[in-house]
Amino acid sequence: MEKTNYKLAILVVFYNKDLISIASLDLLEKLLSNNKSISLVLWNNGPKIVSSKIFDGDVNLIQTIENLSLSYIYNYFINENTAEKYLFLDDDTIIDNQFIHSVLNYSFEIGLPKIYDNKCLSYPKVNGKVIDCDVGCFVNSEMLTSIGSGLVISRNAVSRMKHIYDNVFDERFRFYGVDTSFYFRLSNRLLNFNEIKILPFISHSLSKNLKESNKVKEFRRIERSLDIALTLKYYRNNISVLRILSSVLYDKLKSFIGLKNSLYSLKIIFLVYFHGKYEKKR
Repeated sequence: MEKTNYKLAILVVFYNKDLISIASLDLLEKLLSNNKSISLVLWNNGPKIVSSKIFDGDVNLIQTIENLSLSYIYNYFINENTAEKYLFLDDDTIIDNQFIHSVLNYSFEIGLPKIYDNKCLSYPKVNGKVIDCDVGCFVNSEMLTSIGSGLVISRNAVSRMKHIYDNVFDERFRFYGVDTSFYFRLSNRLLNFNEIKILPFISHSLSKNLKESNKVKEFRRIERSLDIALTLKYYRNNISVLRILSSVLYDKLKSFIGLKNSLYSLKIIFLVYFHGKYEKKR
């Protein structure tokens, strides 16, 4: 059976939440009921199965309770859905009609929204500095970064990335580094920066501003370490190796003298760097 060709396919990944807790679900439901050229994939990544509901529109609820890597989920979503554009959202990201209108009607290969966290503009960044403009903010020689939530990729950009890489997102990264490695690939002359559009703002809670349990903090410490090791191994041309290593060593020094808990595991960084990947099931 031939796949439907949508104007926009939207993915919302959520974890440890019910459907009702997804921040922008009401807006997305209204959007789908009024526009049949849009599809929505809701991906429950665990840790338990959630109750489904009846949707008005093309909505697919996928439930995997083993906490699959985001890179795998993102690539699966792209490969299994035919659309002119692909929009990626986290469950706590708040969007509005202006943002959706720009996604549907602007012409671009990559769309990046302005990311606000607690009323503070946090992304996108050029060479590490937050930018607040629509066009002309950067040139091809500069390093553009943002987060994954709110990212929009055109089908043409997908084809161009797959011509160089196996997949759009690097599946060697699981959670941390999935978005950053994507932007590294963009910076490797894959696209001209005039093909990238800065979109209207969305609201998103960044993890660094949230209070978390020790279990979550340990999870982030492991994933952060994997990110560092894989970035040093595979994307060293996109980064300052000395700056990253200095940051890790400074973190370990502060931990050693009791000023803070360490954000990284040197053991994981060295093991993954020399092994080349993280040997853990998706």
